[in-house]
Amino acid sequence: MFEINDTVVHPSAGICRICDIRFERFGVTNEKYYILSPLYSSVATKIYVPVLGNKIALRYPLSKEQLDFAIENSLGLDKQWIDDDKTRNEKFNTILRNKNASEIIEMICELHKKQRERAKLGRKLRSNDERILSEAEKHINQEFAFVFGIDIEDVPKFIINKLNISD
Repeated sequence: MFEINDTVVHPSAGICRICDIRFERFGVTNEKYYILSPLYSSVATKIYVPVLGNKIALRYPLSKEQLDFAIENSLGLDKQWIDDDKTRNEKFNTILRNKNASEIIEMICELHKKQRERAKLGRKLRSNDERILSEAEKHINQEFAFVFGIDIEDVPKFIINKLNISD
């Protein structure tokens, strides 16, 4: 069980602080909720997550060692671009759902590489690829920024430097 002032990762809101734990009545039942405040939101938002039940899986942020391992491990993953939009979209959505940091980092690298290739031809990424890239970067950037104590804008360069690849 989490406690007040713990920092957790929410599946859609990213890095949040638990600012309160209390009973609330939504509808007919009175349940105990974690009240979360997203750390990287420009709007003052409160998120209510039931303490009991597994509908929303909160977790603690990964450690520096775990994130370093995720970067190192991403170098050994399959880097084959999938040309079929539907198959690629399914693969990338599965990676996002599985929340494996190494796979997400590798996917982000793949998408940035494809983005550069398409830009040379005067084109953009497909809209699904843009959406997936944005969602993946949001979660990875927030977690890296929080754990390593760096600005969220500096995370891509931080990862690139650790990967020893050119931007």
